[in-house]
Amino acid sequence: MMAIAEEGVPIGMTSWSHAAEQLLCEVLLSFADMSKLEFRHSLLKRMTSTFAARGIADEVREIPQPKAHVKELMTKAGSRGDPLGVLEALVEALTELSPYDGALPWLKVVVTSLTEEKPLPAERMVPLVRALRALSPAPRPHTLMPYIAAAGKGLSLLQGGETLAEVLQRTAELRHDMGRRALLGFLHAFANDTQNPLNEKMTAIRAVLGHMKESEGSDHVHSQPSDSDYRLILQIRLEAEDAEHVEDGRYSLHATCYKQPRNGGKIVRISKLPQPTTLRRSQLLSSGSRPLSEWHDLAEEMTRVEKLVRIEFLLPASLLGHPAELWSTGAAQQSLGHHHPVVVRSLERYKDTFIGMGPWIQRWSHLRHSDKAADALDLIGWPSMDAVKASELTEWIIDRPALACLGLRQPYEQLPAPMRRAVDDAMFTEGVPVVIWRRDAGQPEEIIKALREHAPAHLADLPDVVHQCRRRGRTAESDDVRNNITLLWEDPDCVDKGQDQRFAGMV
Repeated sequence: MMAIAEEGVPIGMTSWSHAAEQLLCEVLLSFADMSKLEFRHSLLKRMTSTFAARGIADEVREIPQPKAHVKELMTKAGSRGDPLGVLEALVEALTELSPYDGALPWLKVVVTSLTEEKPLPAERMVPLVRALRALSPAPRPHTLMPYIAAAGKGLSLLQGGETLAEVLQRTAELRHDMGRRALLGFLHAFANDTQNPLNEKMTAIRAVLGHMKESEGSDHVHSQPSDSDYRLILQIRLEAEDAEHVEDGRYSLHATCYKQPRNGGKIVRISKLPQPTTLRRSQLLSSGSRPLSEWHDLAEEMTRVEKLVRIEFLLPASLLGHPAELWSTGAAQQSLGHHHPVVVRSLERYKDTFIGMGPWIQRWSHLRHSDKAADALDLIGWPSMDAVKASELTEWIIDRPALACLGLRQPYEQLPAPMRRAVDDAMFTEGVPVVIWRRDAGQPEEIIKALREHAPAHLADLPDVVHQCRRRGRTAESDDVRNNITLLWEDPDCVDKGQDQRFAGMV
């Protein structure tokens, strides 16, 4: 298990276990029409229409036997660059083809536990679902009402006609830790009722619940920070869908919301944008914020944390100079950068698992834990940006092992190719976590002058100080230095490798 995941549990690898695959196959084969070859053809065709499963109909060998055909589908799904995206495409296709099949809620619960680790991580949810599906006869909906009441307000909206699978599906839809609490409250009441006619058949369920109780101590380690001790990290990710040479190329927009301790540390995933959006490059400023405005879970989180928010744009190299802070949301159409710190990040570094973390973490530690300086801005390094000096930049960086912030004397996207490669090397190989530049190619000394007005005590204050500059510059001309600062801010604790196979463009 690695990193930190939704609901405060560790994010695991995005491919599923053998036990999970077996359960997925069992649930799929329980769909009434799955035995028909024509139905499986229709299923593959509908899946192919989604980005993550594009072309899968041509990859899955046609096998007359349903069991072998479904196993072939799962094998191909697991070998895809975005296996979890393929599972989501599978659920979407079956929701259209068999919306009333009793197997659909079971499938949704299993897939949600794999893709979002809700209401419980897959390693716990898989044996639970298998034990619950094995109950025979299946409990009738009306008999579940006393146990639904014991689950608390999370299930209060259920009407009493829901099947066992539909009750589980409802817990998976609840936000934050409410789903976990509702599920465990329901299951403890259900499995421990000695008057329940199915009580003697609940041994496997009680065993799973008992194992969870034993491991509650380890769960506590990963609990979410309290509301008063965290900041909200909103990561907005743009993935190129077209080749770089396409003039007005398309980008898929995804977003994920995290909590992070106020003083830094590992993130906890709490929500994601329900549906990705595809936009042309020319539409990013005008339309990119629309999906964010319609993201209700995000709106609730933003109101709760007030000013403790940082917005991170994960951008490909071709977009690092994009004025992301000018995105606006809501009816008032206010720029994000006037209300919250907005930084950019290198998407290439974020998703490349082969880039070493050691130098990055070491330089980040210098940034986070450096002593209070008389002038923190003196800690920014401003090397020459001449193309002929590109070969010397690496040596310059190596000679400064404590350097955490690199200042560019030219906009990143306007650097000569050799110098741009040298800057990339400084970020990716030497681990420099922070880069700052002026987008309009004006004098970089004016950046320092604008930042100094807000007297930062530490380099770690840069996101907030740049934010203050943008607020002060909102009534100035567009060419004012305060309206042209890009801050690349690579916090190594704010990396969710579990994102990578959930987004378009992954290999």
